[in-house]
Amino acid sequence: MVRMLLITTMMLIFELRIVKLSAMELLFEGDSNLQPIWDSDGVGISELQGEPVNLQKDEALEEFKETLGIRGNFKKDSYKGTPPQFMTELYNTITDSAGQTHSSSVGYFIFNVSGLDQNEFVLEAELHLYRQRSSPKSMPLSIKVYQVLQDKSLGVPDLHRLLNVHYVGAYASGWQVFNVKQAVLSWLSGIPNLGLLVSATTIFGDRVSINFSSRHDLPHEKQPILVLFNDDSVQVYPKQIVNHEKEDKVDNKQRAITDLEDV
Repeated sequence: MVRMLLITTMMLIFELRIVKLSAMELLFEGDSNLQPIWDSDGVGISELQGEPVNLQKDEALEEFKETLGIRGNFKKDSYKGTPPQFMTELYNTITDSAGQTHSSSVGYFIFNVSGLDQNEFVLEAELHLYRQRSSPKSMPLSIKVYQVLQDKSLGVPDLHRLLNVHYVGAYASGWQVFNVKQAVLSWLSGIPNLGLLVSATTIFGDRVSINFSSRHDLPHEKQPILVLFNDDSVQVYPKQIVNHEKEDKVDNKQRAITDLEDV
């Protein structure tokens, strides 16, 4: 039997197993008002806030460096242990030589998929991002989603594995759905889950910032979500794949999205 499982406080049995995961970490850069904040587990999260970065950078960066096991101004002899390479790259991407945060046009997302069974058959995997309204000066954009690879700079998205590309209008807002199946399959096969990068460029190739709703924005229904269409049986055929439009027709009583605390 094929099942539908939502990661919530309840389990329901239907024709398809659908897993919805909220963003465990969200690091979105692309605005001069980038403010790093921290959750109760010490996991680094960044959000767009209304205060200038340089007013809050010191405390946030110290906690960020402590999480990475970094002391001082990030010199070679200042490690407390060895932080993961991709976390070191992440620190370098969002800070300058003085340890101050700076803006960029790269979004960084991590979803916790460790609770999934490696034997499950993934039919589809989708990254759902809600794009907020753009300024009047916006241009048509190309939005690209990458799987983060080891030993590659986070500041250069094209060094990573390109998963999906969307071309959107200058003033388009609402949900953007990206196919990230290959990334999820690789994570389930044992390749480290280093997250997803999202970058935006103009039709001329210039990097620009783009605003997506984050996990702490209201309403919560617009937070970043990873949706997995899985089948834990062996008798599955391509015709059983359910697309995004069909999912919307499922009765609301049969659907639930969990907050991170419930995962």
